[in-house]
Amino acid sequence: RVGDAVANYFTGAIASTDFNGGVGGRFFGPVAAGRSGNVGPAEIAGSFTLKNATSKAATIGGFIGRRQ
Repeated sequence: RVGDAVANYFTGAIASTDFNGGVGGRFFGPVAAGRSGNVGPAEIAGSFTLKNATSKAATIGGFIGRRQ
């Protein structure tokens, strides 16, 4: 909901000599004990963007993962 604090979220900038952009994502799913005994969500999903300032070439993508 708008205005609520969002838990388990990450965001960051991507910067290099050729590309600039960002990445963001969130952990989802039930909290379960992992192999090392750590507790954490079972799934992750997010998106990223990259753009070249000179050529204006751009990439938008996403990712999803699940703990096995």
